[in-house]
Amino acid sequence: MSVTELMDKVQHRLKSMPDYPSIDKSKILAVIRTESKSLIARPTKTIQTEKLREFSDRNQFARKKIDSKKRLVVYEFSRISAEVQSEIDEAIKRILEGLPEIGE
Repeated sequence: MSVTELMDKVQHRLKSMPDYPSIDKSKILAVIRTESKSLIARPTKTIQTEKLREFSDRNQFARKKIDSKKRLVVYEFSRISAEVQSEIDEAIKRILEGLPEIGE
């Protein structure tokens, strides 16, 4: 969208306001800000979320988030008992011990 098209849209929106032509500066800036958002391409979401388990309590969750762009994997757990958390920690440590060291 060109600047001319943007200004045409802003002008059209301002003219449709009930208090036109004596519109406050803040309202004019708000319209410009709103219309100019269409100029900025929104970044594509690179994070994919996968539910690992469904729980009866809606505040309890276990999920995995993958950001392929940053090569990042995050596991999130909420309202998990200390025993289960300990088991998860041990399993992760066991798996990571099997990975080769840096420089090997």
